[in-house]
Amino acid sequence: MMNKKTIAILLSLVFLFCLIPTAAFALGEQDTTPVIAGETEDGTPVEDTKDTGEAAGEEPAAEEPEELPDAEEAAPEEEESDEAEAEEAEPVTVAAEESFYAKAGDVVFNNGGTVYNNGGTVYNNGGTVYANLGATYNNGGVVYANGGTIYNNGGTVYNNGAKIFSNGGQVKKPLPEGSFLLTLDGSAELLTLEGLEPAEDAGQYLGVQEEGASLSAPEGYRILDFQAEGAEAALNEDGALVLSDCETQVSLSLRLQTLEPAFSLISGTYPQGQTLKLEASEGAEIYYTLDGTQPELGACLRYEEPITLEAGMVVNALAVAPGAEPSDVVSAQYAVLSIRMEKFEDMEAGGERQRIPVEVENLGTVDAVIQSVALGGEDADSFNLSSGQGLRLKAGQADDSTWTLRPIRDLKAGNYKASVIFTLDSGETVELDFQLTVN
Repeated sequence: MMNKKTIAILLSLVFLFCLIPTAAFALGEQDTTPVIAGETEDGTPVEDTKDTGEAAGEEPAAEEPEELPDAEEAAPEEEESDEAEAEEAEPVTVAAEESFYAKAGDVVFNNGGTVYNNGGTVYNNGGTVYANLGATYNNGGVVYANGGTIYNNGGTVYNNGAKIFSNGGQVKKPLPEGSFLLTLDGSAELLTLEGLEPAEDAGQYLGVQEEGASLSAPEGYRILDFQAEGAEAALNEDGALVLSDCETQVSLSLRLQTLEPAFSLISGTYPQGQTLKLEASEGAEIYYTLDGTQPELGACLRYEEPITLEAGMVVNALAVAPGAEPSDVVSAQYAVLSIRMEKFEDMEAGGERQRIPVEVENLGTVDAVIQSVALGGEDADSFNLSSGQGLRLKAGQADDSTWTLRPIRDLKAGNYKASVIFTLDSGETVELDFQLTVN
């Protein structure tokens, strides 16, 4: 009788014999998939069932791999394109004196340079853009629009056919060939312009490059200083500003100055009651002081009528006109003489000679000079005139010596009249008439 161990071994062998055919059958089923002869799995007839297994294992995509590699290569290209677009969308900043050619997809911030826009988007913040395509947002620069779309927010656009959305800016026609556009910083009301004609905008003028232009100040004014860009500029012998070698865009700033007012009396010595007249350029006003201080607008006198020279004075004056700088200050000093003489009394023929002093006092603020003193008029030869020393009177002082007038001895009875004539350094004369009766 078999023991339990022997029985267990026998059962194991039986299990293995049963398992091996089952496994072999399963393996053979994987290698030989049953297909009904004469049709495919979906029932479509086929010409040869013998090759069906090969056809099933070799799909068209595998036999013709061209599409798959293309598809696989397309994905990286799309990724590269996305990366390229991302790179192209990165804004480009163009600084002053730089140039940039913007293509489709470019975003450009132009901060003073020159951009040729051939399809990108340009934000122009003060530079120059040649807009051939794309969109330009003009925030204060200059755009030459040959196409594209311009959003103009305050700049200047020279338009050759583009679509303009003007939000306060200016749209202009292109310059005529051979012309230049002058932008003048400063008033042109007082200027005489030669070779220039007004453009569309105030303060701008058109000229011909080959001919240049000139700007002249009117009589009574002068060009004080100037600064030009885009052209050569120089003052000629007549004081006119000449522009030459002009580029298409010329900018010019200049300042005019009013000439000094003219005085009717030069510095010198004058008799009392003399009047001083001041004249200035047309359109100018004169302001002055009489105490030697510098005239300041709002704190000095405005000239309206001739000034009477009283007690001597120092006159400082300047001229002021709209659109021009005030003139330089012009000054003159005056001495005013006070001359007096007592009356002659009646005298007896053959009597003693009567001596009459002639007194002179300088009321001015500068020294007074008397060039000569003489007798003139009717019967002047009947009298003598003598003088002390010195013909210069210091400012504010009387002459230490006086001139003495006396009749000649033994005048006959009758009426005599003559004059004492003082000739001053200014050329003015002062006459004192007198009469004498001899009994």
